[in-house]
Amino acid sequence: MPNKKLDALCSDLHHAVRLGRSGLIPLAGFALCGEKSDNNFLELANMKSSKVEKRKDGRARLKSPHARRGLTSSLDDVLAYQLRRAQEASFAAFAGRAGESTIWPGWYALLTIIRDNPGMTQTELSKSSGRDKSTLTTSLRELDRKGLIVRDRDPNDQRRVRLSLSPEGETHLEALRAHAVAHDAQFEAIVGAENRAALLIILKDIAEQFTRFAETLASRS
Repeated sequence: MPNKKLDALCSDLHHAVRLGRSGLIPLAGFALCGEKSDNNFLELANMKSSKVEKRKDGRARLKSPHARRGLTSSLDDVLAYQLRRAQEASFAAFAGRAGESTIWPGWYALLTIIRDNPGMTQTELSKSSGRDKSTLTTSLRELDRKGLIVRDRDPNDQRRVRLSLSPEGETHLEALRAHAVAHDAQFEAIVGAENRAALLIILKDIAEQFTRFAETLASRS
């Protein structure tokens, strides 16, 4: 690079330092103009380099499973936290597997329940899926927008909406089901076929007991 261009570049970098905008200067700029700089500029260059190295170290630590577990060690024995982590990890894996289906993993369960119970109401879907009405309303709106479900007014009670799958929803569900079967097999490989039945009993019992507990609290309010 010609000296005049280099001098102009370094002049701009020095001006940025004086304005307190050193964070916007790339590390290469500090290195390039280091020999043409005063002590303050060189000190900022060292600080910039140190921050870059710390970010690299931080990213490297987060890539280590042991390091990630260390960040949440105080929650290691909290059942609810570990159950939620398992759910999030399972959902992420299913979403990655079914990526081309462009549908949130939780919708697979909703579509399946609606297919098995055509004409069910939103209240019935909420209770059977364990989803609260507010989040369920958002999901149904999206499913309707994608043309995967049909919402019809109950002829005997116009306040009620009956749900069913559209032909496109049936097709989409079949594609998702293939991913779900493969995902369930992966789940079983992790848990162990010999533990599958026991785990299902435990999970169902957890859901049922906490549902009854929540309903009891709601009835008191």
